[in-house]
Amino acid sequence: MGLALKGPISNFLNYLTILFDEPFRIGQFICFDDVLGTVEGVGIRSTIIRSLSGERIVISNEDLLGKVIQNYGDLPKRRVATTIGVVYQTSVETVKAIPALVEAAIRSKRPAEFDRCHFTRFADSALEFEFVYFIPDADMVLFLDVQQEINHAIMETFQKHDIEFAYPSQTLFLESSRVATREVALAVG
Repeated sequence: MGLALKGPISNFLNYLTILFDEPFRIGQFICFDDVLGTVEGVGIRSTIIRSLSGERIVISNEDLLGKVIQNYGDLPKRRVATTIGVVYQTSVETVKAIPALVEAAIRSKRPAEFDRCHFTRFADSALEFEFVYFIPDADMVLFLDVQQEINHAIMETFQKHDIEFAYPSQTLFLESSRVATREVALAVG
């Protein structure tokens, strides 16, 4: 009899754990393993998640509680850290101005809260800047909308100030005397 009751008792205890500990609530966006989705329901035996691609995922409460659960619906605010690069040909004056330009672009997009922007490193093919801001809401769609508006604002600002974004590239410098000698040798040989 003890073995027969083990499953139902375990299911009920896992259900109570979800109800009282509240690792998530219905309507919150969570991530576990490689699953991202919104909690649609919590039952005695299982939890129902609606994935980003729309399918309904049913997972036993025991299996779910045995995993690391990231609850994005419980964020007081979402932190966004982004790195961008500009070409090495950018003037020193412009490099010094970029943090203020990025700050103005972010501050113009409410409800974003600017934190910082710094010239962080001399990368292989770019002068890199890191900037950080916060979205004071857990709503994923709001976050994506504001992030997109900020990205557009930065692109517009950079275009207005003739600042070029960098992309991975290499510049090859050849000495003209060696090239000419080699071309002659190839033509004769």
